[in-house]
Amino acid sequence: MRKDGKAPSKQEMFVLTHTRKDGTPVDNASRDIMTQFEELSAQRAGKSPTKADKLFTEVMNRHGHVRGFGLGQTRFKASVRTLVKEFAFVKEQLASMNQQREKQRKELEEMALQKHRMQEEMQEWMEEQLMKMKDEMMQEFQQYIH
Repeated sequence: MRKDGKAPSKQEMFVLTHTRKDGTPVDNASRDIMTQFEELSAQRAGKSPTKADKLFTEVMNRHGHVRGFGLGQTRFKASVRTLVKEFAFVKEQLASMNQQREKQRKELEEMALQKHRMQEEMQEWMEEQLMKMKDEMMQEFQQYIH
């Protein structure tokens, strides 16, 4: 507890638990983190007030996890509004992809139908050519015999 009776912020708790009695940080990593706290606070000075816990989260964030407070909840939580927007965007993309897939399916069906027609036409042409060749050979054979 602080002297005013309130619980210390996460940043204050970090400084308290990572500082020796003589006021020096317990190690270089702790010193670096405390320096980042100070630099970020200085950058934000004069701008809208920034809560200490928000500064703590920004400094301690590592790949989506906030270090330093055990196994409690550590993931960032996106606002509901952000999640709704992302869901709507993904839903829109999915609908667009489904439309594109349906269009491609229809094109593929048309191509398969066209292939089938071409095969039938080729088959008919080949049969005609075969019949012509057969007739010509029969005529030549008839002429050769007579």
